[in-house]
Amino acid sequence: HPDIKYPISVSCNAQSHNEWRACAYGLKNESEHPTPWTTRQALRYLEDFDFSDADNNRMFLKVSYHRPHSPYDPPQRLFSKHLARPVPKRIINNTSWDRIFLNTSAMSYDAWYGDPGEADARRSRAGYLASCEFVDEGMGEIFDWMKAHDLFDSSLIAWTTDHGDMQGDHNLFRKGYAYEGSSHVNLVIKPPVVTQEKEATTTQYQENLKEQKTGQQEPRLSDAIVETRDVAVTLYDVAGVLEQVLRRDPMVDGKSLVPILNGNQAKVRTWVDMELFSFQPNQGERDIHWNAIVGIYDYSAYSHPRDQLGCQLWKFIFHVLKGNEQLFCLTNDREEMIDLAKNAEYSEVLEHFRSLMVEQFETEDRGELWVQNGTLVKGRSRIIESPHFACTSHDESLMTAQQ
Repeated sequence: HPDIKYPISVSCNAQSHNEWRACAYGLKNESEHPTPWTTRQALRYLEDFDFSDADNNRMFLKVSYHRPHSPYDPPQRLFSKHLARPVPKRIINNTSWDRIFLNTSAMSYDAWYGDPGEADARRSRAGYLASCEFVDEGMGEIFDWMKAHDLFDSSLIAWTTDHGDMQGDHNLFRKGYAYEGSSHVNLVIKPPVVTQEKEATTTQYQENLKEQKTGQQEPRLSDAIVETRDVAVTLYDVAGVLEQVLRRDPMVDGKSLVPILNGNQAKVRTWVDMELFSFQPNQGERDIHWNAIVGIYDYSAYSHPRDQLGCQLWKFIFHVLKGNEQLFCLTNDREEMIDLAKNAEYSEVLEHFRSLMVEQFETEDRGELWVQNGTLVKGRSRIIESPHFACTSHDESLMTAQQ
């Protein structure tokens, strides 16, 4: 492009895709930014789709924006807007577990931990928020088009993302962590509105929405434990093809959230597992390898009274390389300021989730590099990867344990 010497895909004054700094988009015409480009492709698909074909008028469209993933390069108008507004401060407790990530020395722009200072941290977060608003504008254009063509009400829309961004919380940046800023993402589902006129084309799912037969359901907030793998299963269920999918592939992960959408159930599970392995031998301590469980602790399984926190929802993290454990009460500590793993009062809670993880690994037959004699194994330097995984060196695909 004549106006900029850097690739448009990562253009922001040569900003890379993993930097924490933010700056305004480098081109004069913001329509060339990847965000509006994605919006235009979605609208082109909608405009070209033949909704008049009664035999083939059911549409599936995935709109996948790259931003607000870094680089944080929103247009200047939005960047200036958020710089002028109050920006939520970072969540940091440097007297607790996150102090090990405190680095006040000069930070590179792609550093994954540290404290860049309040001014630069605020600028980074403003850039992130502005990038989010840029995506909101694009989705607004798509929703407006759907409403103008009488498609919005009859459509199911699921809004979610693949990961969050620590944004300096606990002195960490980027994705890849078990902590809330990275692993806890939004999921918003707008069910289709069922009217008498469209009764003949409804699926079994829609027929079960008794309260929607005469109009739109009131918005409600659910605290159910759900995960990304549930999204596809829910879409299959709403479309009336879930049984067919499961017959073809019985190993499909995830659970349908239709019972929650219908209001028939408050939850579809009591716990969910999380896992990430990113072995980067040239980055020392940034070797990210952890397993985690977010779940409800069943007090009735033990004889002691309820703990003083009154906690219902917990997060247990097992850091594989060194065998460190963390325990957080998410009911009262969503910001994960207090690690309870070494607090003797919660030893039974810790053991409950540790045992749950052991049971999961044994059920999945992961082998002795995961569990030995009922104990979680630390120090794995590799995991088994699919032969179709692009980065696998097949002659080294078996993991080894570091002693």
